Amino acid sequence: SPGVLPLFNFMLDVPALALSLAAVAVFARGCDRRSWRLAALAGLLAGLAMQTKYTAFTTPAVLGWYGVLNRRVKLAAVAAAVAAAVAVGVFAGWE
Repeated sequence: SPGVLPLFNFMLDVPALALSLAAVAVFARGCDRRSWRLAALAGLLAGLAMQTKYTAFTTPAVLGWYGVLNRRVKLAAVAAAVAAAVAVGVFAGWE
């Protein structure tokens, strides 16, 4: 029926997953290089992923979890907070 078929539309899942995974990869690279710019870029990608599909709201949580568990890099938790703040700012600004 028309009420059920739109629930099986996966067109936005692929771009949202690509943006989310790119955000995680860029954030991991930013933590390794101790780059605030890459952390902010990861937040931008996470914000775009959240705008693409709302299931990507878990991406800032993943970035934060990575930052908290990353003991090798000092201030990784602060970089995670920066990335999450940028992601929420992009999402809220777009809305």
